[in-house]
Amino acid sequence: MQKVKLVGLLALGLVAFASAAEGRQGGSAAASVVAAKDTSALLVGEGTFIFNGSDGSAERPVPVHYYRPASANADSPILFVMHGTNRDATNYRKAWIKEAEKRGFILIVPEFSKEAYSSALYHYGNIRVDRAPVDSAQWTYVTVEKIFDEVRARTGSNRTTYHIYGHSAGAQFVHRMLWMMPGARIDQAVAANAGWYTLPDGKVNWPNGIGGTAAQTSADDRIRAATSRRVTILLGTADTSTTASDLPKGRAAMAQGPHRFARGHFFYERVKSVAEEKQYPFNWKLVEVPGVAHSNARIVSAAAAAIEW
Repeated sequence: MQKVKLVGLLALGLVAFASAAEGRQGGSAAASVVAAKDTSALLVGEGTFIFNGSDGSAERPVPVHYYRPASANADSPILFVMHGTNRDATNYRKAWIKEAEKRGFILIVPEFSKEAYSSALYHYGNIRVDRAPVDSAQWTYVTVEKIFDEVRARTGSNRTTYHIYGHSAGAQFVHRMLWMMPGARIDQAVAANAGWYTLPDGKVNWPNGIGGTAAQTSADDRIRAATSRRVTILLGTADTSTTASDLPKGRAAMAQGPHRFARGHFFYERVKSVAEEKQYPFNWKLVEVPGVAHSNARIVSAAAAAIEW
C-alpha cells in the first residue's frame, strides 16, 4: 500500500514540476516541458503553451503567451492581444501586464510567426490564397476561437466571451475577423492604428471587400453582426507618416487616405454610413489618442480604457 502511495506522489511531483517550469520560463523551453501533457493550468505570472488544436494550426503550431494575475479567478475577463507585423508577441504581452494587474484580466497573446504565417495567413486570416477561397475550418480566426476554448479549460473559466485588441497588423486581423466570424464569442473589440481596412462590401472580393469567400453566411448578415458589436477604432493623432516602410501603399490602401490616421477615419465613416443605409444597429466608436504615433506601448492605456471591464 505504501509503495502505491509513493508512486502516486512521485507522479504528482513530476506534473507539478512541469507546471512550475511553464510558469517560471514562459518561453519555448517551457512549452516543450508541457507539450506531452497539454492540459496544464495557466499558473500565476507569465507562461507559454503551444496550441495546434485547430485545422489551421495542426501543421503550424501557435505559441500562446499569457499572463495571469494573482487576483484572477473563474470569473475574470479574458483579453486576446494580437501583435503587429513584427510578430513580437512577448513585447505585446509585456506592454499589457500592468493593465492586466490593474484590471484583473487574463492576458492571452498568440504568436503567429512570419515563418509559419505569411501575411495572407495572418493579416488576411487565410480567407483566400492564390485568388481561391479557403475552407472556413482553415481560417486563422477559427484558431483564435479554439484557443479561447483551451484557455477556458486550462483556467476553469466561467467566461463565455472574450475581448480582443489588435495593433497595426493585429488591428487588421481584428477588424477582418469581425467581418468573417459573426458567431465569434467576442464581447468587445479594439482595433488600433491599422495600416488599411477591408470594407463592408460583399460585391468586392477579399481582402478589399468581404466577397469571394467560403463564408457560410451572407455578406449582409456578417455586416449586421459586426456593426452590432461593441467596437472601438483607436487612432493615434500623430500616426501620420506617409513614408514609413511598413505603411501599406497598394492602390486600395492609398484610396483610403495618405496615412493610418486618415485611413482609420475613412473606415469608421464608411462602416457607419453602410450601417445607416441598411438600418443596422451601430455600436462602434472612434477614439483619438492625442500625440501618439505608431506605438503599441503608448496606446495600451487608452485601449484598456476603451473596454468596459
